[in-house]
Amino acid sequence: MPLHPLWVHLPLALTLVLPFLVLAGLVRRHWIPSLSSLWFITALVLAVSATLASRLGETEAVLVKPVVTSTLLAEHESHGQRLVISAWIAVALALGTLVWKNQRDKLVWLLMTLSLILLWFGITAGHTGGRLVFEDHAVDAYLDQD
Repeated sequence: MPLHPLWVHLPLALTLVLPFLVLAGLVRRHWIPSLSSLWFITALVLAVSATLASRLGETEAVLVKPVVTSTLLAEHESHGQRLVISAWIAVALALGTLVWKNQRDKLVWLLMTLSLILLWFGITAGHTGGRLVFEDHAVDAYLDQD
């Protein structure tokens, strides 16, 4: 059973959640001190789960390579790598909102911007992953395993 498709949905869901959490802090400025910890935890879980999904995807890429279009697979891997790198940067920014209180306003705006970029990377990684399954029939690689 492929683990990458099962695991990948957690970081994708968190790319949808994080912008709203940061936006809540921008709308209600007095919530920022309380939300900073939540931003950090959310970004950390996103980064760890995206990293794990990426590692699982690397192992499964070997199996699906004969079945799918190599350019689409490379595109999917590229979007996933961007998501992982950006997620770890979000962890650093969220941690910064906890540590450097005198720079918090700037860091919150940077985190908001990055959370929207993360959302885009999540959408593009998910879209290309869906194309691999539904257009290139990546699932056939698993059906032929008997």
